[in-house]
Amino acid sequence: MTALLTDLYQLAMMRAYLDRGMEEPAVFELFVRKLPAQRNFLVAAGLEQALEFVHLQTLIASKAARIVLSTEGRQLIDFGMRRAHGAEAALFAARSAWLAGFDGTATAEAGRRFGIGAFGTMAHSFVQAHHDERDAFEAFARARPQRPVMLVDTYDTEAAVAKVIALYPALAAEGIRIAGVRLDSSDLAAHARAVRAMLDRAGRRLPGQPALEAARTHARAQLARLPPALRALAPAAVPVAVEISQALRALASEIDAAAS
Repeated sequence: MTALLTDLYQLAMMRAYLDRGMEEPAVFELFVRKLPAQRNFLVAAGLEQALEFVHLQTLIASKAARIVLSTEGRQLIDFGMRRAHGAEAALFAARSAWLAGFDGTATAEAGRRFGIGAFGTMAHSFVQAHHDERDAFEAFARARPQRPVMLVDTYDTEAAVAKVIALYPALAAEGIRIAGVRLDSSDLAAHARAVRAMLDRAGRRLPGQPALEAARTHARAQLARLPPALRALAPAAVPVAVEISQALRALASEIDAAAS
């Protein structure tokens, strides 16, 4: 860890402290400001790093808890590293979301360091690197044959899903079972309904009821681990869920898992 991984004002203040001979130990207080009216709990996380990251970890854990409580057992994955403010923030955000009930993370190092399940799909750039989406899907499935998930919104979402459906039998014959398709942009509600209808018509309900039931079981177990006072807040937490949570509830029959 480099000593320069800090805000410059810390170094500026340190110089002033030393110039004035102020070398006594310092004591800091950790407190929470008044919460908005409909947010009536926080999930404390990151106490080991209280002076560095507790504010971030508590924020992430509290938001993750609201999502878990409002999505009724659907699988939830942390995809936050790509938007995190630095490597350590990404690691502790993944840990905080997992502590609050998320099923896994896309951050590989968080999976290794904290024992969190690691999940990954593909990037739009992977699809764009191939001449045809079907070629991209096939190459990815063979490189990662353990229940791959296909990103289908690089170009035309419904057209890409049709290619996944057409490819499914050939891959299944090789023992490769596609676990699902991922939507990442545009009108998620409209595309979710259209894609679910296509998969159902094709008899490819992915990832399917068994996976959804497993996610619900996991969520119930995670909820049971929370302190009784926090579990009692579950009904109150539902109305203040973030937008994606509300969308998931509205699309209950179309979406089985979500990433945030």
